[in-house]
This record gives sequence, structure tokens and C-alpha cells, in this order.
Amino acid sequence: MTRGHIKILTENSAAKLIAADPRPLMIVDTCNLGNIVGLACLGNSKAIINSLNCLCEGISKKAFHLLVAHQVYIEFTRPGQFIDAPLSKLEEAIKYWNATVKTYKVIRSDYYHLPDAETSYQPFDIESAKQLYNELVDIGKGFLYKAIIVKASARAKKWAYRRQGERKRPAHEGKESFGDCEICGTALSFLKLLREMQFSEDAYFVSENKKDFAYSGLLHPDLRHDFDEVSLKYCKSIPEAYNQISQKLIISMRGKRVG
Repeated sequence: MTRGHIKILTENSAAKLIAADPRPLMIVDTCNLGNIVGLACLGNSKAIINSLNCLCEGISKKAFHLLVAHQVYIEFTRPGQFIDAPLSKLEEAIKYWNATVKTYKVIRSDYYHLPDAETSYQPFDIESAKQLYNELVDIGKGFLYKAIIVKASARAKKWAYRRQGERKRPAHEGKESFGDCEICGTALSFLKLLREMQFSEDAYFVSENKKDFAYSGLLHPDLRHDFDEVSLKYCKSIPEAYNQISQKLIISMRGKRVG
């Protein structure tokens, strides 16, 4: 993906930019980009490619504005954010593997008197895994260069602090949730400003963090009033949101042809 310039804007600057070129909004949460690593660890290349294709196609066709909260940018670019957990899982296994390889080579050499070169078993270098995970993260980072990154306004932060205090979704007991609250608050505050500017396009908040945002696969009741107030729709995945955007675009194009 071609790199551009990271655009970190205030609410007002971002709203003016979008109002001058009104298109649907896809507001993406941290986990949906970070899941490139998570799904790779599960071998689910199909889901990754589906999301990447939707983003690439939608951006190239100018079907939507890709927007992320500044907090998403902070979380996504934090060193080790998506690689520390899988690396820690590997470390124990790698320790056993390397010990086994070393022992096996000693047995071959000292007992069977076979040259070391005859075995293809080699120690595993954790740095190779780190490099691979970082390259996967870089795929997601590439889309930040295509996104409009919006700073949290005072109104967004106020919503986040209140939500955290009330322990209402995306906050809840037993979890430090201010980051999730600020991401959500930024989306809501920004949409409120855009709607006041007569922005009438659809807007989608995309988050696979169903524990904090969803209930039975739908938007959590705690959030329904706030989302409805600014006509913000909730989707679990990038393909789900892009499918809705594409369907509406097809219908609108048909109407123009008929006219």
C-alpha cells in the first residue's frame, strides 16, 4: 500500500473536510485492524483478505471516508501492542524446542557419531517470529495513512469520563475501559458535529469488541440511545459495514440510471 501522510485533525477540521466531500463514514476500532495478527495466528487468511479487500476497494473507489479516533492510532502504534501476547505464548514452546534440538544433536554426535550437518532440525529464533508479527501489524498500519484521524474533543472526553464513572458500555466492572470510552465518545461527538452541519450520509462504527459494544450480536442497549441520536450504525466487521455501503451505492446508482 502506498504510504501518504498521517492526518491527525481536530473535530472541526475533520468535519469541514468531510462536509466538503460527503461520503459514508466507516469508523474503525483498534481491534479490527489488530485482528490481522490475531486471525493470522489462527490461520484464517480468508477473513483477513476479505477485510483488506473491502478497505482497499472502498478507499480506491472513494466509497467511504475511513475514520479512526486518535486513541485508535495511539493504541495501534504502541510498541508490542499486538505481538507481545503471541510472542509470550511462543517463548515457552521455543525453549522446549531448542532444548530438544540441542539434546538430539548431542545424541547423534556422541552416541551415533554422526556429523551435525546431517540433521535438518534447527533452533528457532524468536526474532524471526517478532519480525513476522511486526510485518503483519504493518499491514494494518498502512491503512492509518489512508484514514482521517480525529482527536478527542472536550465533549468526547467528557462523555468518556462520564461513561467510565457510570460503568455503562463500553465501560463495565473489572476492566479499565477509558480507551474504549474515548474511542466511542470521539465517534459520537464527531457525528453530532457533522449532523449539525447537515451531513446526511450513513456512518458505521465498526468494532469486533463485542464484549464492550454488543449484546446478542447487536449493539448493546447501553449504547442504543447515543448511537440513534446521531444516526450511527454498529457493525462487527469491516466486510459487514462495506456490504451495507455497497448495497446502498448500487441502489442509488440504479435510481440515477432510471432517472
